[in-house]
Amino acid sequence: MGDEKDVKVVEPASTEKKDDADKGKEEKAPQPLATFGEIFSFAESGRTKAYLAVGIFFAMIAGLAMPASIFYFARIMGDISAIGEEGLGPILDIIYALMILGVVSMVAETLMSGFLETAATDMTLNLKRKWFQAVIRQDMAYFDLQDVSGTATIISTNGAKYKKGLSKKLGSGVQFGCTVLAGFGLAFYSSWRVTLAVLAVVPIMAATTGWLMK
Repeated sequence: MGDEKDVKVVEPASTEKKDDADKGKEEKAPQPLATFGEIFSFAESGRTKAYLAVGIFFAMIAGLAMPASIFYFARIMGDISAIGEEGLGPILDIIYALMILGVVSMVAETLMSGFLETAATDMTLNLKRKWFQAVIRQDMAYFDLQDVSGTATIISTNGAKYKKGLSKKLGSGVQFGCTVLAGFGLAFYSSWRVTLAVLAVVPIMAATTGWLMK
């Protein structure tokens, strides 16, 4: 009889431990990432959407400035050899053209940062407001289970990450993406055979670099 009592006591304890372990696994399950629609859903006003669109447009212009300068410099290389015959006239034209491209790039990057930063600020404020509204709609049991003192820190920290992603990271991603695409287009336009040969070597270079970095 004593053994049967021991068995009865042990079984519920082991069951409780399994339940606790299952709950711990459920709590540690990774949260799904937000979709692009959910990320940009906080652009509620027309002004914010316009700022976002204009900022992305200037990010594309800034990304195309570097391939444009390379394309122009490649076309006027023959004029440099004519300095002895024509003087410094062709060189001055090259300098003025590169200065214009530099000014266009600077203005585009400045406007990109300004518009995207403004749009990101408005969207972050909307995120914090909706987050706070969702928190205060919870019942009393929610505040008994959750750490209420850390809610403000969570909102502030995630809001800063959200703003940085929509301003700097978004602008840089669009800018460098346009630079890469335009660079590949320019390379294939200039010499598609050489470009394919270089692309065939890129995986070997990447693998070698990764091996050396270990």
